[in-house]
Amino acid sequence: MKNTQLARFLLKKFTKNDLPELFFEIPSPEFQITWGGFGLDYPLTPEQFQPLLDSADLPEPRNLLFKFFDSESRRTAGHIELLRIDHLIKTLWLGRVLIFSHYRGKGLGTSLINETLKLVFREMKFEKVSLNVFDYNTPAIKCYEASGFRKEEYHKDSRTVNGINFSHYCMSITKEEYLEFS
Repeated sequence: MKNTQLARFLLKKFTKNDLPELFFEIPSPEFQITWGGFGLDYPLTPEQFQPLLDSADLPEPRNLLFKFFDSESRRTAGHIELLRIDHLIKTLWLGRVLIFSHYRGKGLGTSLINETLKLVFREMKFEKVSLNVFDYNTPAIKCYEASGFRKEEYHKDSRTVNGINFSHYCMSITKEEYLEFS
């Protein structure tokens, strides 16, 4: 997708009205774990998201949820969350990053991450962004690396569910690294 076409994609506040479309994009418990980790249960419900949505309305929110909106088609192309926001030391975590099925394979994952980093570092003036990603999620790892994230730590067998071990990377990017990279 050309840069001029990417300009039509915007980060917009995610609201309760966006939940049904997000829930539709999570087709199975396995997909739910890859996308959302272990903090939410499948099937997703509005009640699970209410604390996140409520937090976003505080003066210093701990979480912010966004949809990646296609202004041309007026459709949602993706979802991303800023989590564990620490306003004092200016750090946060990215989580629950998803490009919706009808937009996959078009390079929008990297665009979503880049737009989010622009917001976090240039507008919000934060200093560091971290994330966790399962080691088997190679497309996501490549997407994060293409946006300047680097692997910091590897956590082997960090969680076991139904006899299956899950390992993950912790990745991060600092404001200084972002400014050099972008």
